[in-house]
Amino acid sequence: MLQILQEAGIAALFIAIPFYLALSYWCFKDARHRSYKVSFQFFSVILTLLIPFFGVFIYLLIRPTFFLEDQENANLLRKAFSEDEPEKVLRDCPSCSRPIEVDFVLCPHCLTFFARRCKRCQHTVRLGWALCPYCGEPQGLQKSDLKVVD
Repeated sequence: MLQILQEAGIAALFIAIPFYLALSYWCFKDARHRSYKVSFQFFSVILTLLIPFFGVFIYLLIRPTFFLEDQENANLLRKAFSEDEPEKVLRDCPSCSRPIEVDFVLCPHCLTFFARRCKRCQHTVRLGWALCPYCGEPQGLQKSDLKVVD
């Protein structure tokens, strides 16, 4: 009976030791996919080798949540979506001093006209200008030109 227990113990060791080493190797490979830091990769191997089997559970608790590839993809997506919206350039309305966009031709707060669109090129032209500086189109006087605000 003792002989059978000894043989069973040896057989269990032949199964447990390779499994133990395979878990340590898996932790090392997983750490390489989750962190660039060599110290973290080394720590994960030492942890799993010094604390058999329970070291793997500790490693699972302290490892980074995402793979490096997933983090890089998320950063690229974040960057791509942030570039879609151009940054709005604001200036103060000359009449009420509230912030408005540069391309506005009238203030939405006080309804003061301070520019208009060129009929030809659609660029912003200040009131009182005789010609569009972008295309040279003559700008006729309009009723809104009487309320000029600089």
